[in-house]
Amino acid sequence: MNFKLVYTKRAVKDIQRLDNKMRKRIGNAIIRYRDDPLKRAEKLSDFAFGTYKFRIKL
Repeated sequence: MNFKLVYTKRAVKDIQRLDNKMRKRIGNAIIRYRDDPLKRAEKLSDFAFGTYKFRIKL
């Protein structure tokens, strides 16, 4: 099954402000979610921000 990753404008802005080491760690974590993202997802109650949220522990 294919999934589509959608970043909010705020997320893009926040990621751009991070140093390269942190960006790489976040990128690697996102790659781990690629196979089965809903396994680690938390469903949101307010759909204005999306459907699910994902935590990346740094």
